[in-house]
Amino acid sequence: MTVRGNECTVIATGTDDVQLAIDPKTGQVIPTSGKVFGTYAVVVQLDNPTDSPELPVQTGTFSGVINFQPPLPLGFVSEGIFTIDGIHSPLLRRS
Repeated sequence: MTVRGNECTVIATGTDDVQLAIDPKTGQVIPTSGKVFGTYAVVVQLDNPTDSPELPVQTGTFSGVINFQPPLPLGFVSEGIFTIDGIHSPLLRRS
């Protein structure tokens, strides 16, 4: 197999269990914190430039706790764990 170019695409699917609170001043629902987890795959393009990248070269999982803070709310992950489940790069060669 021949990898095309020097680019990759990351595909991730995740889930969260974020607690919500009511802002007493505005009455708006705001996220506070909670667990996040999911899976990812790093994929590359092969020899078809009109197709989207589809060959996985690395897969794995992620998890942690997300905490939201003003001003947006902006989320930061702590206690993060990033696990590589598989590396498939020995199947590839550069040309």
